[in-house]
Amino acid sequence: RYLQYMGHTDPHAELVEAWREIANCEDQQKRDAAIAELVKMPISEEEIMKMAASDWKDQVFRNEKIKEWGEFAKKKYQMAKDLVK
Repeated sequence: RYLQYMGHTDPHAELVEAWREIANCEDQQKRDAAIAELVKMPISEEEIMKMAASDWKDQVFRNEKIKEWGEFAKKKYQMAKDLVK
């Protein structure tokens, strides 16, 4: 839930802007590359499940990861926009 929030809700304006630029791009290869970038996740499902069972209970650790994932999302949205230029 936190990963989804930081990846899609917090930087929502950046996501909307990136998706708009992808949708308006006429070059299929550029669009495909941008979409591939847009759907990247910062960690695997296996890693998140391990984290949920252990470290996630530590509030400091959890807040650091939430911040890290929010930054990851913003960077990938910018990269997606750059790929369709």
